[in-house]
Amino acid sequence: MPDLYPFRVGTNMAGPVLLEHGTIAQRDRWVRNMASGAEIWCQMFSEPDAGSDLANVSTTAVRDGDGWRLNGQKVWTSRGEYADWGICLTRTNPDVPKHNGLTMFALDMRSPGVLVRPLVQMNGDSHFSEVFLDDAFVPDEQRIGETHGGWTITLAVLAHERAGADRSAPTVGGTTVPLWLSRMIGTPALADPVLRDRTMRLYAFDETIRLTQLRTLANQRAGRKPGPEGSGMKLNGARSFKARAALQATAGGAHALLSDWDGHVDLLTAPSMSIRGGTDEIQLNILAERILGLPSEQRTDRSVPWAVARRGIA
Repeated sequence: MPDLYPFRVGTNMAGPVLLEHGTIAQRDRWVRNMASGAEIWCQMFSEPDAGSDLANVSTTAVRDGDGWRLNGQKVWTSRGEYADWGICLTRTNPDVPKHNGLTMFALDMRSPGVLVRPLVQMNGDSHFSEVFLDDAFVPDEQRIGETHGGWTITLAVLAHERAGADRSAPTVGGTTVPLWLSRMIGTPALADPVLRDRTMRLYAFDETIRLTQLRTLANQRAGRKPGPEGSGMKLNGARSFKARAALQATAGGAHALLSDWDGHVDLLTAPSMSIRGGTDEIQLNILAERILGLPSEQRTDRSVPWAVARRGIA
């Protein structure tokens, strides 16, 4: 099966949002190329001071004739180094509460004023980038949704991201046996009853993720929009990935400390799974407030203009 990772921002996130919120011209221009893989998209949300508190973005978009001038910095932009387009969250009005002054754009990553710098991670990957915008021009026809209505678009993108990502463990072709488990079958590691019990608990956990994902897919095919339940999938997917990496490292013994061990990339990647795509803490808050109906955290900046709140006055 081909590696679809480069295309998933387009097919799983930006594409569905354009179908819901984009104009007919925008759908005609971009969605077909997303589906065919002719164009690759990246997501430009996080900033140095706006990660978990995403509505705190400070990248500005100022009206200039028939378009907008974008200035600011984005970070942790997956696929940014080779993307053709970015779905970019900006601030268009600093004098209203932070959620109300945001606008979403489709940004041509080859535009003058767009500088992309790859970030090398400890696992050796460089699929994250930081992006600097210096008076980058975006025509108004590339605005997605209403001016100052970007938070609605943002929530839709994030819902599709959490619901559409594959959180299940890769399996052996034609079976439901996880690849990680197939590598352990027949090894001395499973002779240890404690490790064997740990392995079967993780297998059962992975199987619930796989079945839940199938139910989510069936709901989407039936026309249901993704909701906060995607946060549960994201949370469990991160926990599974980290547990698999730790289990295989335990089974690998001292060899797992070396870079020529098969699982070393997963082991070094594992800590990031609880951060990328929204931290575990954010997912737990979403589940608590939007599914369990628990009281939300006290927030003092919801009714204060962003330009005031960012100075610490709120």
